[in-house]
Amino acid sequence: MSDADLDDDPLWLRSPFKRSLLRGSVQLLPVLGVGALGRLSSGSWWGALFAALLAAGLVAVAGGHIERALGRLARSLREQGWREREGRHFSINGVSLQVHDDGRRVWLHETGLRRLLGLRGTGLWLDAAAVHRFIGQAPGRLDPPRLRLRSFIDREILQPAERRRGR
Repeated sequence: MSDADLDDDPLWLRSPFKRSLLRGSVQLLPVLGVGALGRLSSGSWWGALFAALLAAGLVAVAGGHIERALGRLARSLREQGWREREGRHFSINGVSLQVHDDGRRVWLHETGLRRLLGLRGTGLWLDAAAVHRFIGQAPGRLDPPRLRLRSFIDREILQPAERRRGR
């Protein structure tokens, strides 16, 4: 889990010891499950030991990938559940845009923007006003997808943020 994934987590999970304990227990569950399956299928404890060692090796090699995939799945499920009520997750052309308003500026997560513009990225947060200005001045600014994105950022993100600050 990266620190960005912990924004919505309860405070007790911010402890490194508790996070490690939770991570270890999540990685131990498949090992125990596959070991039990090996015991049932082979009928011997050697089958259980072999299956558990195989699962432990798989978790050791691919544990980071599995954890990131589960994190992405949890994040997308959370976005789907709270999209209508929370106001942080927007969607344009089926691509999710994450928005964070810190009270002074509105930030857009780069992943969704890059996907909309057909570029590759590293996952940074960008200032929404700067992105709005950039799209309006960049070459290809009159392309219909870029015009839709620019008007969406203005209408759905920047104007509501200005109204919230004006209250």
